[in-house]
Amino acid sequence: MVVALLVLIPVVAAAAIVVTAVKSGMVPNKLSMLVVCILGVLSFTIIDTMVQTAIDVENPPPTLVGFIGDSVISISDHESAVKFSEITGAATIKAGIGGQTSSQIAARFEYDIAVHRPSHAVLEGGINDNVWTNYSVKVPVLLGNFTYMLGICQKYNIVPLVMLMTPYDSLSVANATLWNNANEELRELITHYYRAVCVDVRPNIGQAKVGGPPGNYWVWNPAYASDTIHPNFAGCDVIGTKLAASVP
Repeated sequence: MVVALLVLIPVVAAAAIVVTAVKSGMVPNKLSMLVVCILGVLSFTIIDTMVQTAIDVENPPPTLVGFIGDSVISISDHESAVKFSEITGAATIKAGIGGQTSSQIAARFEYDIAVHRPSHAVLEGGINDNVWTNYSVKVPVLLGNFTYMLGICQKYNIVPLVMLMTPYDSLSVANATLWNNANEELRELITHYYRAVCVDVRPNIGQAKVGGPPGNYWVWNPAYASDTIHPNFAGCDVIGTKLAASVP
């Protein structure tokens, strides 16, 4: 609507000027129509360029992307960052460390990732927090750590791609329910941050856990898992592809 008005205003103004000129006998009618058309095309071209420039500034293409997390990011046989780079052409910073909690990941986010001023950052972690063992205490810590990293992203104009926790096959249905609840709280948190993208790869690499709710993806699809918690080569490719497709 705003763009349409911006295009329309100069055209209407030009038409008014030409009509006034015609009434005064200053220019022929055919020439006046040609002037209106030319001004209309020029106005549309200028506004379209301005809008496209604004969109490109708001959603820049990935050029340098930081990957930070636990072993889901650092898995040694292949990394999702490799596939992401193949698809987008972006350079990547790989800062996954196996076994780390979200607190450890957040503590090094600024000097491992943000200091390099990447255009985008993939934030992954939480499975090692074991939130199901003390949900009321550990989930606020988890959310606080992601809040901190999202705040750093906003401070430095980094577009965050936040991964929800991937499956953990060894969990009981009760504990998997708590794990899933934590993921949903993280999903809600992400909505409060400008340009932050929630990336849920579970539908792409998971399958239903027996005893879980209909439509759940709470365990790994064996085709994409190297064990009960880690992706294999194919799983990393799927994750990298989903991340690339999630870039705004």
